[in-house]
Amino acid sequence: MHAIWSKRMMFLLFAAVAAAAIPALPLRAAAETAVPAPYAAARTVAVAGTVEDGSSPGADDPDEAIAGASEWAKPELRLAIAAGLTTPAALDLFAQPISRERFAGLAVRLYEALTGGADDGATVSGSPDAGAEPSEAADANSPASPFEDTISPDAIRAWRLGIVQGVEAHLFAPNAAITRQELAVMLSRAIRAARPDAPLSSRAADAFADEDEIGGWAKEAVRSAVLLGVLKGDEDGRIDPLGLTTQEQAVVTVYRAFAALRPLQAGVVQETE
Repeated sequence: MHAIWSKRMMFLLFAAVAAAAIPALPLRAAAETAVPAPYAAARTVAVAGTVEDGSSPGADDPDEAIAGASEWAKPELRLAIAAGLTTPAALDLFAQPISRERFAGLAVRLYEALTGGADDGATVSGSPDAGAEPSEAADANSPASPFEDTISPDAIRAWRLGIVQGVEAHLFAPNAAITRQELAVMLSRAIRAARPDAPLSSRAADAFADEDEIGGWAKEAVRSAVLLGVLKGDEDGRIDPLGLTTQEQAVVTVYRAFAALRPLQAGVVQETE
């Protein structure tokens, strides 16, 4: 009996040691973390999920929709919901970094809010979202999706409007988290598409301590976002262009852009101090 008990104890001890040696499985699938080389260099993480359709999610019960958000963000999140600037996917997991695809959905909602929902199919010229050469951008006249890695209606519509152009030829990296400089570029394009008369000044702004980290393709958009008051530096004078934005921060940023531009009437351009 003693020998049987000893063997059983040795087996249980061996099983415990073997189990401890097995590494924990990652929370996300490998495919979700794979991003093109130009984008991988920009300190990114993958965000699971895709954009869902919906013009005004949370409108029936805004308080319930934003229950998981930070207290500082709730007032403007309510206003964003009332203005139709949100998507179902953006009203969830508020503290997680927002993905490129989800922010494309918010950018489209901003365009719709500023134009009354009009979609004339116009495109806005500019460089691709993460520094790819302009010649690699998809043909704006193509009726199909230009991307091989997403079929999101919001991503495709954002491309048709010239708001997004991808990280390189035919790739959008939909689940990769958006950097602050990419956010500024998409926001600037959405505003330009909707309001060509918008006060997106490109005049020189105060230089940030990390100015040299801003991609050349994003400098004008970052400066415009700063001058518009929707993007700000920290107490150390850094704008953190490669940093990430949470979902609640992204919704609030889009709402603030909408609020800054809403008073403008056709043909009237106001300078933002």
